[in-house]
Amino acid sequence: MGNQKKLNLNLLITFQTVARELNFLRASKKLGLSQPAISRQIAQLEEELGVSLFQRQKNGVKLTPAGLSFTAEVVPRLVQLSESLCQFNRDTHSFSGLCTVAFPTEVGQSILTDLLAEFQKSYPQVSFEIQLKPGAGIIDSLLRGEAEIGVCTQLPRSRSLLSERLCREELVLVSGAHQTLSLEDNPQPQFVIHKQDDPFFHAFLAESSLQGREFSIPFCVNSQQAMIRILLRSHCYGLLPHHAVAERLKSGSLHLASPHSQTNLLYLVTSSARSLPARVLALKDYLLKEGKDI
Repeated sequence: MGNQKKLNLNLLITFQTVARELNFLRASKKLGLSQPAISRQIAQLEEELGVSLFQRQKNGVKLTPAGLSFTAEVVPRLVQLSESLCQFNRDTHSFSGLCTVAFPTEVGQSILTDLLAEFQKSYPQVSFEIQLKPGAGIIDSLLRGEAEIGVCTQLPRSRSLLSERLCREELVLVSGAHQTLSLEDNPQPQFVIHKQDDPFFHAFLAESSLQGREFSIPFCVNSQQAMIRILLRSHCYGLLPHHAVAERLKSGSLHLASPHSQTNLLYLVTSSARSLPARVLALKDYLLKEGKDI
Protein backbone atom coordinates (compact mmCIF):
# COMPACT_ATOMS: atom_id res chain seq x y z
CA MET A 1 0.00 0.00 0.00
CA GLY A 2 2.96 2.27 -0.54
CA ASN A 3 1.61 3.33 -3.95
CA GLN A 4 1.51 7.14 -4.05
CA LYS A 5 -0.95 7.26 -6.96
CA LYS A 6 -4.02 9.37 -6.22
CA LEU A 7 -7.08 7.17 -5.81
CA ASN A 8 -10.49 7.85 -7.28
CA LEU A 9 -12.83 8.95 -4.48
CA ASN A 10 -15.65 6.89 -6.00
CA LEU A 11 -13.55 3.75 -5.57
CA LEU A 12 -13.08 4.54 -1.88
CA ILE A 13 -16.81 5.10 -1.39
CA THR A 14 -17.51 1.77 -3.10
CA PHE A 15 -14.95 0.06 -0.89
CA GLN A 16 -16.50 1.59 2.24
CA THR A 17 -19.95 0.33 1.25
CA VAL A 18 -18.79 -3.21 0.40
CA ALA A 19 -16.75 -3.35 3.64
CA ARG A 20 -19.90 -2.44 5.57
CA GLU A 21 -22.28 -4.77 3.72
CA LEU A 22 -19.81 -7.62 3.03
CA ASN A 23 -21.94 -8.42 0.02
CA PHE A 24 -21.59 -7.08 -3.51
CA LEU A 25 -25.31 -7.33 -4.28
CA ARG A 26 -26.38 -5.37 -1.21
CA ALA A 27 -23.61 -2.81 -1.87
CA SER A 28 -24.82 -2.40 -5.46
CA LYS A 29 -28.34 -1.66 -4.23
CA LYS A 30 -27.05 0.85 -1.69
CA LEU A 31 -25.01 2.69 -4.30
CA GLY A 32 -27.47 2.36 -7.17
CA LEU A 33 -24.91 0.55 -9.33
CA SER A 34 -24.94 -2.82 -11.00
CA GLN A 35 -23.17 -5.70 -9.28
CA PRO A 36 -20.65 -6.06 -12.16
CA ALA A 37 -19.83 -2.34 -11.81
CA ILE A 38 -19.15 -2.85 -8.09
CA SER A 39 -16.90 -5.81 -8.87
CA ARG A 40 -14.97 -3.83 -11.47
CA GLN A 41 -14.41 -0.90 -9.09
CA ILE A 42 -13.15 -3.16 -6.28
CA ALA A 43 -10.86 -4.97 -8.75
CA GLN A 44 -9.53 -1.60 -9.96
CA LEU A 45 -8.88 -0.46 -6.39
CA GLU A 46 -7.10 -3.72 -5.52
CA GLU A 47 -4.97 -3.37 -8.66
CA GLU A 48 -4.01 0.22 -7.84
CA LEU A 49 -3.15 -0.70 -4.23
CA GLY A 50 -1.38 -3.91 -5.20
CA VAL A 51 -3.20 -5.95 -2.52
CA SER A 52 -6.29 -8.07 -2.18
CA LEU A 53 -8.93 -6.34 -0.02
CA PHE A 54 -11.68 -8.97 0.00
CA GLN A 55 -11.81 -12.71 0.08
CA ARG A 56 -14.74 -14.03 -1.92
CA GLN A 57 -17.04 -16.47 -0.15
CA LYS A 58 -20.17 -18.37 -1.13
CA ASN A 59 -22.60 -15.91 0.52
CA GLY A 60 -20.56 -12.72 0.19
CA VAL A 61 -17.08 -11.48 0.98
CA LYS A 62 -14.89 -10.89 4.02
CA LEU A 63 -12.08 -8.45 4.54
CA THR A 64 -8.51 -9.68 4.19
CA PRO A 65 -5.88 -8.50 6.70
CA ALA A 66 -4.91 -5.82 4.14
CA GLY A 67 -8.60 -4.94 3.78
CA LEU A 68 -9.00 -4.60 7.55
CA SER A 69 -5.94 -2.35 7.70
CA PHE A 70 -7.22 -0.26 4.78
CA THR A 71 -10.64 0.04 6.46
CA ALA A 72 -9.10 1.31 9.68
CA GLU A 73 -7.08 3.86 7.74
CA VAL A 74 -9.59 5.10 5.16
CA VAL A 75 -13.14 4.75 6.51
CA PRO A 76 -12.77 7.25 9.41
CA ARG A 77 -11.42 9.81 6.98
CA LEU A 78 -14.29 9.21 4.57
CA VAL A 79 -16.75 9.65 7.42
CA GLN A 80 -15.03 12.90 8.44
CA LEU A 81 -15.08 14.10 4.84
CA SER A 82 -18.77 13.23 4.52
CA GLU A 83 -19.59 15.13 7.73
CA SER A 84 -17.58 18.12 6.54
CA LEU A 85 -19.45 18.16 3.23
CA CYS A 86 -22.79 17.91 5.04
CA GLN A 87 -21.82 20.80 7.32
CA PHE A 88 -20.74 22.83 4.30
CA ASN A 89 -24.11 22.20 2.67
CA ARG A 90 -25.92 23.21 5.85
CA ASP A 91 -23.85 26.39 6.15
CA THR A 92 -24.40 27.23 2.49
CA HIS A 93 -28.14 26.76 2.89
CA SER A 94 -28.20 28.82 6.10
CA PHE A 95 -26.63 31.75 4.24
CA SER A 96 -29.61 31.94 1.93
CA GLY A 97 -33.12 33.24 2.23
CA LEU A 98 -34.79 36.51 3.12
CA CYS A 99 -33.52 39.06 5.66
CA THR A 100 -36.03 41.64 6.85
CA VAL A 101 -34.35 44.85 7.99
CA ALA A 102 -35.72 48.15 9.30
CA PHE A 103 -33.72 51.35 8.92
CA PRO A 104 -34.32 55.04 9.64
CA THR A 105 -35.52 56.55 6.38
CA GLU A 106 -32.76 59.09 5.83
CA VAL A 107 -29.66 57.12 6.85
CA GLY A 108 -31.17 54.02 5.26
CA GLN A 109 -31.50 55.76 1.90
CA SER A 110 -28.09 57.40 2.02
CA ILE A 111 -25.78 54.77 3.53
CA LEU A 112 -27.20 51.56 4.98
CA THR A 113 -28.76 50.28 1.75
CA ASP A 114 -25.32 50.66 0.13
CA LEU A 115 -23.86 48.39 2.82
CA LEU A 116 -26.56 45.78 2.14
CA ALA A 117 -25.69 45.83 -1.55
CA GLU A 118 -22.03 45.18 -0.70
CA PHE A 119 -22.97 42.38 1.72
CA GLN A 120 -25.12 40.73 -0.94
CA LYS A 121 -22.10 40.45 -3.23
CA SER A 122 -20.51 38.06 -0.70
CA TYR A 123 -23.79 36.23 0.01
CA PRO A 124 -25.68 36.22 -3.31
CA GLN A 125 -28.27 33.73 -2.00
CA VAL A 126 -29.45 36.25 0.61
CA SER A 127 -32.24 38.64 -0.36
CA PHE A 128 -33.57 41.65 1.55
CA GLU A 129 -36.85 43.24 2.46
CA ILE A 130 -35.88 46.78 3.48
CA GLN A 131 -38.29 48.82 5.59
CA LEU A 132 -37.52 52.54 5.82
CA LYS A 133 -39.31 53.98 8.84
CA PRO A 134 -39.11 56.57 11.61
CA GLY A 135 -37.48 55.42 14.84
CA ALA A 136 -40.63 54.36 16.68
CA GLY A 137 -41.76 52.32 13.69
CA ILE A 138 -38.47 50.41 13.68
CA ILE A 139 -38.90 49.36 17.32
CA ASP A 140 -42.49 48.28 16.63
CA SER A 141 -41.38 46.17 13.64
CA LEU A 142 -38.74 44.41 15.74
CA LEU A 143 -41.12 43.76 18.64
CA ARG A 144 -43.80 42.35 16.31
CA GLY A 145 -41.28 40.14 14.52
CA GLU A 146 -41.76 41.98 11.23
CA ALA A 147 -38.04 42.80 11.08
CA GLU A 148 -35.09 40.64 12.14
CA ILE A 149 -32.57 43.44 12.47
CA GLY A 150 -32.89 47.20 12.74
CA VAL A 151 -30.95 50.42 13.21
CA CYS A 152 -32.25 52.96 15.72
CA THR A 153 -31.24 56.51 16.58
CA GLN A 154 -32.15 56.01 20.24
CA LEU A 155 -31.39 53.17 22.64
CA PRO A 156 -34.51 50.94 22.90
CA ARG A 157 -35.83 50.37 26.41
CA SER A 158 -37.50 47.00 25.79
CA ARG A 159 -35.81 44.00 27.45
CA SER A 160 -36.84 41.81 24.52
CA LEU A 161 -34.43 43.70 22.25
CA LEU A 162 -30.63 43.54 22.17
CA SER A 163 -28.76 46.72 21.23
CA GLU A 164 -25.17 47.34 20.21
CA ARG A 165 -23.60 50.65 19.31
CA LEU A 166 -23.22 50.79 15.56
CA CYS A 167 -21.56 54.15 14.93
CA ARG A 168 -21.44 57.86 15.68
CA GLU A 169 -23.22 60.26 13.36
CA GLU A 170 -21.89 63.85 13.29
CA LEU A 171 -24.53 66.58 12.99
CA VAL A 172 -23.37 69.91 11.53
CA LEU A 173 -25.06 73.28 11.10
CA VAL A 174 -25.24 74.33 7.46
CA SER A 175 -26.80 77.07 5.36
CA GLY A 176 -27.30 77.74 1.68
CA ALA A 177 -25.62 80.20 -0.65
CA HIS A 178 -28.33 82.79 0.07
CA GLN A 179 -27.09 83.06 3.66
CA THR A 180 -23.80 84.95 3.74
CA LEU A 181 -23.70 85.47 7.52
CA SER A 182 -22.28 82.94 9.92
CA LEU A 183 -24.50 81.99 12.83
CA GLU A 184 -22.40 84.08 15.23
CA ASP A 185 -22.79 87.20 13.04
CA ASN A 186 -26.53 86.89 12.41
CA PRO A 187 -28.59 88.98 14.89
CA GLN A 188 -31.87 87.13 14.22
CA PRO A 189 -31.15 83.69 12.74
CA GLN A 190 -33.86 81.49 11.27
CA PHE A 191 -33.83 77.70 11.37
CA VAL A 192 -35.38 74.75 9.62
CA ILE A 193 -35.55 71.83 12.04
CA HIS A 194 -36.46 68.15 11.82
CA LYS A 195 -39.13 68.19 14.51
CA GLN A 196 -40.35 70.60 17.17
CA ASP A 197 -38.88 68.67 20.09
CA ASP A 198 -35.65 67.76 18.29
CA PRO A 199 -33.23 67.01 21.18
CA PHE A 200 -30.15 67.49 19.01
CA PHE A 201 -31.21 70.97 17.92
CA HIS A 202 -31.92 72.05 21.50
CA ALA A 203 -28.60 70.57 22.66
CA PHE A 204 -26.90 72.52 19.89
CA LEU A 205 -28.59 75.72 21.03
CA ALA A 206 -27.40 75.15 24.59
CA GLU A 207 -23.78 74.76 23.46
CA SER A 208 -23.70 77.51 20.84
CA SER A 209 -23.57 81.29 21.02
CA LEU A 210 -27.37 81.55 20.60
CA GLN A 211 -28.13 81.58 24.31
CA GLY A 212 -30.03 84.77 25.14
CA ARG A 213 -30.45 85.74 21.48
CA GLU A 214 -33.63 85.91 19.44
CA PHE A 215 -34.21 83.34 16.71
CA SER A 216 -37.15 81.90 14.80
CA ILE A 217 -38.11 78.54 13.31
CA PRO A 218 -40.19 79.14 10.17
CA PHE A 219 -39.88 75.53 8.96
CA CYS A 220 -40.24 72.16 10.67
CA VAL A 221 -40.10 69.14 8.34
CA ASN A 222 -39.34 65.48 9.09
CA SER A 223 -37.25 64.91 5.99
CA GLN A 224 -33.57 65.67 5.58
CA GLN A 225 -33.95 66.07 1.83
CA ALA A 226 -36.77 68.56 2.32
CA MET A 227 -34.64 70.44 4.86
CA ILE A 228 -31.83 70.68 2.32
CA ARG A 229 -34.18 71.99 -0.37
CA ILE A 230 -35.40 74.70 2.00
CA LEU A 231 -31.82 75.63 2.91
CA LEU A 232 -30.95 76.00 -0.77
CA ARG A 233 -33.83 78.46 -1.27
CA SER A 234 -33.83 80.45 1.96
CA HIS A 235 -31.67 82.22 4.54
CA CYS A 236 -32.25 79.47 7.13
CA TYR A 237 -29.76 77.35 8.99
CA GLY A 238 -30.27 73.63 9.55
CA LEU A 239 -28.67 70.91 11.69
CA LEU A 240 -28.09 67.82 9.55
CA PRO A 241 -25.92 64.65 9.52
CA HIS A 242 -22.62 65.31 7.81
CA HIS A 243 -23.08 62.33 5.48
CA ALA A 244 -26.38 63.86 4.24
CA VAL A 245 -24.74 67.14 3.18
CA ALA A 246 -21.17 66.07 2.38
CA GLU A 247 -21.56 66.30 -1.41
CA ARG A 248 -23.24 69.71 -1.24
CA LEU A 249 -20.56 71.00 1.11
CA LYS A 250 -17.98 69.81 -1.37
CA SER A 251 -19.77 71.47 -4.30
CA GLY A 252 -20.27 74.73 -2.39
CA SER A 253 -24.07 74.80 -2.59
CA LEU A 254 -24.11 74.47 1.21
CA HIS A 255 -21.52 75.65 3.69
CA LEU A 256 -20.79 75.18 7.36
CA ALA A 257 -22.38 77.90 9.43
CA SER A 258 -20.84 77.09 12.82
CA PRO A 259 -17.77 75.30 14.18
CA HIS A 260 -20.00 73.55 16.72
CA SER A 261 -21.43 70.11 16.01
CA GLN A 262 -23.52 67.44 17.70
CA THR A 263 -22.98 63.68 17.89
CA ASN A 264 -25.79 61.22 17.42
CA LEU A 265 -25.39 57.50 18.16
CA LEU A 266 -26.87 54.81 15.97
CA TYR A 267 -27.67 51.39 17.48
CA LEU A 268 -27.94 47.99 15.82
CA VAL A 269 -30.94 46.20 17.32
CA THR A 270 -32.09 42.55 17.20
CA SER A 271 -34.58 40.46 19.11
CA SER A 272 -33.43 38.68 22.27
CA ALA A 273 -36.48 36.42 22.30
CA ARG A 274 -35.35 34.05 19.56
CA SER A 275 -32.18 32.70 17.99
CA LEU A 276 -31.12 34.45 14.82
CA PRO A 277 -30.49 32.63 11.51
CA ALA A 278 -26.89 32.44 10.37
CA ARG A 279 -27.56 34.90 7.55
CA VAL A 280 -28.80 37.51 10.05
CA LEU A 281 -25.82 36.93 12.36
CA ALA A 282 -23.48 37.36 9.39
CA LEU A 283 -25.25 40.59 8.42
CA LYS A 284 -25.07 41.84 12.00
CA ASP A 285 -21.30 41.22 12.16
CA TYR A 286 -20.84 42.90 8.78
CA LEU A 287 -22.79 46.03 9.73
CA LEU A 288 -20.96 46.35 13.06
CA LYS A 289 -17.65 46.15 11.22
CA GLU A 290 -18.44 48.38 8.24
CA GLY A 291 -20.91 50.72 9.94
CA LYS A 292 -18.26 52.24 12.18
CA ASP A 293 -17.02 54.22 9.17
CA ILE A 294 -20.35 56.00 8.60
